[in-house]
Amino acid sequence: MAQRQNASLGVAASLCLSVVATSCSVSECQREVEAAYQKLETSGYRMETMSVVSTHRTSHLTVEFAPPDRMRIVDSGIIGPELEGIKIGNRAWFRMEGPWREQPDGLGLFTIFKSGPDGMTFACLGPVALAGKTHAGYRGRGGNPKPAMHSMVPREIALEIESERRERPQLLHTVLVDRDTGLLAYEILAPENELDRPKIRTHYAYDHITIEPPTR
Repeated sequence: MAQRQNASLGVAASLCLSVVATSCSVSECQREVEAAYQKLETSGYRMETMSVVSTHRTSHLTVEFAPPDRMRIVDSGIIGPELEGIKIGNRAWFRMEGPWREQPDGLGLFTIFKSGPDGMTFACLGPVALAGKTHAGYRGRGGNPKPAMHSMVPREIALEIESERRERPQLLHTVLVDRDTGLLAYEILAPENELDRPKIRTHYAYDHITIEPPTR
C-alpha cells in the first residue's frame, strides 16, 4: 500500500466535509480522505466488498479489523471454495473446506486486504446521497493499480472477464465519508453518475469487533 501522509485526526469532520466542492482546495480534500483512511488503523470495523467480475460472476469479500493487529477475512472468490483467514499479531491461520491450519508465511496476504489511498489524488465532489444518507464525496484519480484479480483463474474465465472489461465505460473511483464522524462509509468503482450500479462497492461499518484464534 502507498505510504500514507500524516493528517490531523483531531477533528471529526472539517468544514470541507459539509460544503460544496468548489470551496475546498485539492490539498484540503486530500487531507480529509487520508485522515479517514488513517482512522481505520484505530477503529474496529467490518468491510464488505461486492465485485461484479463479469455478467455472470460476482465475488464477495468480508474483512474485519480489531485494533491493533487482529484481522479476519472471508473471501468467496470467483471460483472454488470459500477462503477464510485469521491474523492475530504475527500468527495467521487459514482454511478452505477443511480444518484450520496455521501458516506463518501467509501473513503477507492480509496486507492485500487493508484499505488505503494507494497513491491516488482526491478532489472534493461535495455532498453525495447514497442509501438514504448524504455523505461527503471525493473523486480519486491515478494511484497504484491493484494486481489483476483474475490472474489465478482458468484461462476461459480470464478471457471472459477481460472481454467485458474492454467493453465497460470508464469506471470512476468515488470515496464517501460520513460527514458527522469523518469515517469512511463507502468506496465505489462505477461509471459516472451510476453510484447505485457499481462494479465494485465496499461498505464500512463500525462496531466492537472481537477476533479470536480459531478453534480446531
